[in-house]
Amino acid sequence: MLPKGLGFWIVKALKAYKDKLYLIEEQDKYRLQEHKLAKAQEEQREIYACQRTSKSMHH
Repeated sequence: MLPKGLGFWIVKALKAYKDKLYLIEEQDKYRLQEHKLAKAQEEQREIYACQRTSKSMHH
């Protein structure tokens, strides 16, 4: 038999571990979204720059 309280601590530790894994997953998702957003902004900037240079070439 486990001493009283030890099972409680094991459950507590497991829950904390699961929560931590969940948090890490959420952070990864967030980072991925941030990365996608940054990439999209970068692409838009490039498109904008291309449009601007093509306009200035016409003038």
